[in-house]
Amino acid sequence: MNLGIILTNLNRPDEAEECYLKAINYRNKYPDCYYNLGNCYYNLGNLYLDLKRNDEALRAWEKAVQYKPTHIAAWSNTLVLLDSLQFYQKVLDLGNVALMHNPKSPALHFSIANTLGKLHQFDKAEKHFLEALNFKPDNAVYYSNLGVLYHRWGKLDMAREMYKKALQLDPTIKTTKQNLKKLLNAQRNNTHKSK
Repeated sequence: MNLGIILTNLNRPDEAEECYLKAINYRNKYPDCYYNLGNCYYNLGNLYLDLKRNDEALRAWEKAVQYKPTHIAAWSNTLVLLDSLQFYQKVLDLGNVALMHNPKSPALHFSIANTLGKLHQFDKAEKHFLEALNFKPDNAVYYSNLGVLYHRWGKLDMAREMYKKALQLDPTIKTTKQNLKKLLNAQRNNTHKSK
């Protein structure tokens, strides 16, 4: 498995895949190696993702969480990829399964929140964003995305507050700066129109 990781980093994907598959084959013979099997499948999934072999990546991560249901990174990668492919219901279904095994994972709550926001299920999305922040209160991206949710929801004062909090934590997030600027400009324009 370690050789597969090195070969992946050296941009030798065919050899890396061969190493991961060998590691999986050897590990299968030992019943106490489920933890490492989960990692092998996780790394193989990442390799497939880099190669744009999305279906194989999803299958590998599915195997990873079969062997290690607490493998948050495999769950998270699965949810992010499914979301990017617009399989929103799959994200929500698998996200709930993932949370049964990892209820305190901010990354999982964050992924579910983003998907719910895209589906305009603002109340549910807010709940998951707040859970993510409860477990990781110093994450600027979580605040920024909660700001986007409030912005879409029409809760502009709360959106502004979240954007500012995100920028306090990480002043380099360009999209947050742009969103805050758009929000402030829109509020100024509305103030001028009402006068």
